[in-house]
Amino acid sequence: MPLNTAVPDALIVSGDALIQRLLRQKGAVVIPAYACRLDGFVNDTFTEYANASIYRPASVCRARLVSALRDTVYPSGKFYLGFTMYTVAGYDEPIEVYIGHRQVALARHPDPDNRVHLFVAPEGFPFRGGEPIRLVTAPTDGPCRVENLVLLPKRPRPMEPRLDIRSPHVDVRHADGGARACLTWITNRPASGQVRWGMEEQKAEGRRQKADKVRVAGPLCNHEVVLEGLELGRAYGYEVQMKDRTGRLKAVYAGTFRTDLAAAQSRTGKARFPLLLRRPAPGPGPWPVSVGVPFPQGALGSDAEIRLVGRRRAEMPLQTRTLARWPDDSVRWALLDFQSHGGSGYTVEYGRDVARAQPGAPLDVAQSRTGIVVNTGPIRVEFPKGSAVFPGIVSLRQADGTYRRITFSMPAPAVTLVAGDGTRYVSGRPDAVTLEEAGPERVCIRIDVRHRSRGKALFRSVFRAHLFRGSGALRVLHTFENDRIDAEFTGIRELRLRADLDVGADPAGEAGGRRVGSLNAQPVCLRQTHDDRYAVAQGGRVVARGRRAEGSLDLAGKEAGVALAVRDFWQNYPKGIGLDRGGITFEVCPPLGKDDYPRGGELEDRLYYYLLDGRYKLKHGVSRTHEVWFHFRPGGATAPQGFHENVQSPPLFSVSPETFNRSRAVTRLPSRERSPVPPYEAWVEAAREAYAADREESRAYGMLNYGDWFGERTYNWGNLEYDASWCFLQEYLRGGDPAFYTWAEEAARHLVDVDTCHHSPNPKAAGEQYTHCVGHVGGYYPDGYRERAIFGGRWSPSHTWVEGLFLHHLLSGDPRSIEGAMKTSGLMAGEMVNDYDFTNCRNCGWPLIHLSAAYRATGRRVYLNAARIVVDRVLERQRPSGGWERLMVPGHCHCLPPRHTGNAGFMVGILMVGLKRYYEATGERRVRDAIVRAADYCIDAMWAPEKSAFHYTSCPLSSVGGGADMRILKGVATAFQFSGKERLREVLAAGVQSAMAGRLPKAHRGVGKGICSPMRGAPQVLVDLPGEGGMR
Repeated sequence: MPLNTAVPDALIVSGDALIQRLLRQKGAVVIPAYACRLDGFVNDTFTEYANASIYRPASVCRARLVSALRDTVYPSGKFYLGFTMYTVAGYDEPIEVYIGHRQVALARHPDPDNRVHLFVAPEGFPFRGGEPIRLVTAPTDGPCRVENLVLLPKRPRPMEPRLDIRSPHVDVRHADGGARACLTWITNRPASGQVRWGMEEQKAEGRRQKADKVRVAGPLCNHEVVLEGLELGRAYGYEVQMKDRTGRLKAVYAGTFRTDLAAAQSRTGKARFPLLLRRPAPGPGPWPVSVGVPFPQGALGSDAEIRLVGRRRAEMPLQTRTLARWPDDSVRWALLDFQSHGGSGYTVEYGRDVARAQPGAPLDVAQSRTGIVVNTGPIRVEFPKGSAVFPGIVSLRQADGTYRRITFSMPAPAVTLVAGDGTRYVSGRPDAVTLEEAGPERVCIRIDVRHRSRGKALFRSVFRAHLFRGSGALRVLHTFENDRIDAEFTGIRELRLRADLDVGADPAGEAGGRRVGSLNAQPVCLRQTHDDRYAVAQGGRVVARGRRAEGSLDLAGKEAGVALAVRDFWQNYPKGIGLDRGGITFEVCPPLGKDDYPRGGELEDRLYYYLLDGRYKLKHGVSRTHEVWFHFRPGGATAPQGFHENVQSPPLFSVSPETFNRSRAVTRLPSRERSPVPPYEAWVEAAREAYAADREESRAYGMLNYGDWFGERTYNWGNLEYDASWCFLQEYLRGGDPAFYTWAEEAARHLVDVDTCHHSPNPKAAGEQYTHCVGHVGGYYPDGYRERAIFGGRWSPSHTWVEGLFLHHLLSGDPRSIEGAMKTSGLMAGEMVNDYDFTNCRNCGWPLIHLSAAYRATGRRVYLNAARIVVDRVLERQRPSGGWERLMVPGHCHCLPPRHTGNAGFMVGILMVGLKRYYEATGERRVRDAIVRAADYCIDAMWAPEKSAFHYTSCPLSSVGGGADMRILKGVATAFQFSGKERLREVLAAGVQSAMAGRLPKAHRGVGKGICSPMRGAPQVLVDLPGEGGMR
């Protein structure tokens, strides 16, 4: 249907509050759209949309059919005919407005923005009563969601669209002897543009100045531009020039800033706290330790003002690095690197009066055009830029102080990958060899390399090699990534790492703790094929079998000895390690037999889905990291005692709960030793036992499975729902079993490697995390293969987890955790907040939790601004009741349509926590008040006092839980802290008691979700309980 361009455009009024005032004015007539005659529209009784409405279903949109809404006007008088419609961003949804046969307006929003707008015919019409009216859509693919027809007694004032620049901020920091400035701002609609900047002194002196320009990508609502290479002590001017995506609206903002930077000063003269030994090393020391510790805001200006003392006040050699800073630039988190001799009794001292002694013989690092060389004392390792060598070109110190090279002069490629068609790819010249970390105690070298064959490339590898002062140990973390994006899945036959090592004459070895004798003629290979079987072969003959191999090798000759240990070897099956007279092979993906993993039965789609038919079937963007340790020693020296045991279970240190809480660097946690609710500690212990037992029962092992829990909806992998890393790290920091830290670390690695998509045909999808499904990433089986299971790989911010990744990085310094977390957080700070609208409480709450965690860990205001965009809309949508009523979907309300409006309580609880996280970063009173109102709403709409629990939803017929939902109690506890209301205290007291009165966890399918859901929030509830010592 051609649009009549001679018809006047409809007036447009925007803003929820203003529209409601117009609809409620005296004399206005409002006709619900669902009460009209519909052609091509349907009444919405199935979605979560906020208000009663009609829309065009997907079939009509795909066919681009014309749809119509008809009604008859019975009131008489002069009225302005209009309607309210939700305009969907990215869709053109023109609607013709008719009175009788006369078209009186064409309604079309110039920039649809996921908001309700009021469209009104510009001329009033003298209705006599009985006139037919129509809304007719164009042949569009837009849903054209209409809420009401309206008759207004007065002509509303149209609103001219504007492009506004809001919340501009400049953050200036030190950088490489100069300064860098990070400019952030928000626009009220997606826009792009440029920033022009230059020195103010040149402008003031009248000198001609060539302004620098920086492009502002977009269109986006959330903007960040970094200006590098600024001089210290200067004044700079800048101008932000923005244009919206229609090209019609422009905005300009000009500002200045100075680069007068003074180093942050410690307010604390000298203070100390204990560093607690949480798990001793099983083998003898020394053993390298990296541990993150927090500090209160303003307490510590520089990590140089930290020292570590042991028993009898002896200072320990120490390396420090700032991991996160407070807004005043003081140290928020610092990473401590030292070598532990297995004992406890360490104390951290910090403050302006603390001076740290320099180590006597620090690591020696030399960088040149050809590579990087690191000398630890016992070994010297070269990382050339011309080729990737595993684990590096190693030379061993001799008795006379010289070094003997034990890596062959022409070593094999570090990586060999055999594709599904048999093509052999090898690592070539690295794309980058960089010094990622450097200090007197530890150095980390990063090598990025692609695997190539005759001009083609397949997969990429990232090596991180860690070396330690005075040690012959070398830790390597190898990550492979499937960066092929022209196919959903890629099949490979094999991927192995090779270390060519010359240990001298008469090489002999051990594999998996078993001595295998001379290697002159017969190489040895140990392969773990399943979680419960391995075999050792020598010269093609199986010489030993067993259940779970320890993943260790030792190669010894007259000139040198080398020990190798692979962490979590059997857990990440299939795996292989091999010895021969020329060196060591680590089979990351060993060759598979065609029938090693037979088809059929549940074990196939639970455990072996990626191992069928003798091929590894890997989805684009998937990756996996493996940790390998070497130890080099002179010929004739004995192998290091307890080396494999220390690799598998290294010593763990942490601060006390009191130190953690005093810092306020993340959150507060209740002490396990002085628990405010002792029954909770019994529940945690039962949860620990159940989680460990369920791993064995569900056999939650394998390269792509390890670190996750199984059984969501019976057949799905959980993909760490409710952020298992965060849950377990909370319990570890409270003083819980160190197994919680180990599980958190395993979960973090799995989440970043497997559940996060790193490469995709859609570049904007990099960083997405897959929701719980079969095979973690989806696509292995068709929909319906198993009842209730999910087979497609989908991303949702409400099933995304970054808070645990950030905390793991802060506690360990692990760079991969923060890389993954920032990649995912970047998605939520980018296009996701364009035209942002409220859908349900959960879909808003989780992004607030994620973005606040990103801001807390990095200090980048772009994350806080993204959270602000979410908060603005959330508070705009909060109803007078304190809730966020919407149409409840089947499952939340089983009543016949029209179903009740309201919320699911757990979703409101998640939103309250998200608002709390934002409040902790900003202190905005409006957010604090919103949390209190939401807690009151949950009690008014869902609390069942006779059972001391909440209804599942605000539908009066919804079920009441056996105990109060911790997800809601988190918000109630926060609201009580803010308001001190007696009713909140009473509900909190009764709710905690009922929540802890249920059955203790036991191993079963999906117990991971049953554990992580309450464990995620319970510590925050307990720490906010009223009264001294909580409730007993």
